[in-house]
Amino acid sequence: MKRKTIFLGAAAAILALGILGILVLKNPTLFGLKSHTGMTGDHLPDKYQEFLSDSGIISEGETVLYFYSPGMFGFKSDGNILTDKRVISYWETEGERHSRSAPFSGISGFAVHRKGGMKHDTILAVETVGRDPLVLFLSGREKWDEDFIAALAGKINNPSGYRDEKKITEGQYRDPDEMAVPDLTDLKYLAVKCSHPDLVLIEVGFYAMPEMEKEMMLFSLYISADGDNFPEYSIGAYKDEWVVARGDNSGVFTEFTFMGTPEISGDVYRMTVPWETLFGKRTGYTLYSYTFKGNDRLPNEGSLVFETESCRLSWLWHPYLAWMERE
Repeated sequence: MKRKTIFLGAAAAILALGILGILVLKNPTLFGLKSHTGMTGDHLPDKYQEFLSDSGIISEGETVLYFYSPGMFGFKSDGNILTDKRVISYWETEGERHSRSAPFSGISGFAVHRKGGMKHDTILAVETVGRDPLVLFLSGREKWDEDFIAALAGKINNPSGYRDEKKITEGQYRDPDEMAVPDLTDLKYLAVKCSHPDLVLIEVGFYAMPEMEKEMMLFSLYISADGDNFPEYSIGAYKDEWVVARGDNSGVFTEFTFMGTPEISGDVYRMTVPWETLFGKRTGYTLYSYTFKGNDRLPNEGSLVFETESCRLSWLWHPYLAWMERE
C-alpha cells in the first residue's frame, strides 16, 4: 500500500508539472517569463499598464499601441513600445532603469534588419533629428514586427520610412589561404556593411565552414575603442548565438552585455550589431579575429582599423598608429 501511495503521488506530481508546462507555453507572461509574441495595446495586461505608468515610462493620457519585451525574465527589465505619441525603449543595467523615446515629429526615418521566425527579433533603428539613433527590438513572430513598423511609418513625416539601401557602404579585409591552417579553421575575410550608424553587419568568412557543435566557440572578434593593445570587448561566435562581453587589461572577458542570433550560410557567419550602443561613439576602432581551434588570426599581425563614418577597414601593423595619425 505504501509503495502504491508513493507511485500515485509521483504520477500526480508529474501530471501537475505537465499542466504547469502547458500553461507556461500558452501564456509565459503570466509567469513573468519571456514571450516571443508582441502585444497590441488593447491586449496589454493591467499589471503592464500600471508598471509603465507608475515608472513614468508613459505619460498620463498616453495610449500604448504596441508593446514587446525581449527580456528573458520579466517585462520590467526591457521593453519596446509604440504609443499614439512616440516610440519608447526602456532597459535595466546594474539594477538601474533607463529609457529613451522619440516623438513622431523628431523621426526622419528608420532602418530595419528583419531576421524572421519566432526565435529572432527584428532590429529597428529609428533615425532621430539631431540625436543618435534609437534602437528597438521587435518580435518577428506572426509578423507582429510588420504591424509595428507599418503603424510607425503611418505616423511619421517620412511614410516610406526605410533608409535607401543603395546608401549601404562596406569595407572588407581578406586573409590569404594559409597552408599551415586547416581550411575548417582558416579565416578567409572579415567584412563590415553599414546601413546605419548603429547597425553594422559583420561577416566572417572561412575557407571551409566547420561543422559546429552547440557549445563550440567558432571564433572571437576583439574590439578596442581607445587604440591600445588591450581590447575592451569581445564577441564570441557560437552556433546559435553571439555574445558580447566586456573585459579588462588582463584579457579576461566576464561582464556579458549583449547577446544576438547569427545567420550562417555556406562558409559565412553574419552578425548584425548595434555598434554604437554597445561600444560607444568613436571615429575609429581597432579589431582582430581569432579562431581558438585552429589558432588562426585575422590579420596575422597588427590590427584592423574600422572607421564607422566611411565604413572602411584598413590594416595597420601597430594599432597606436591609427590614433597618432589623428593627433
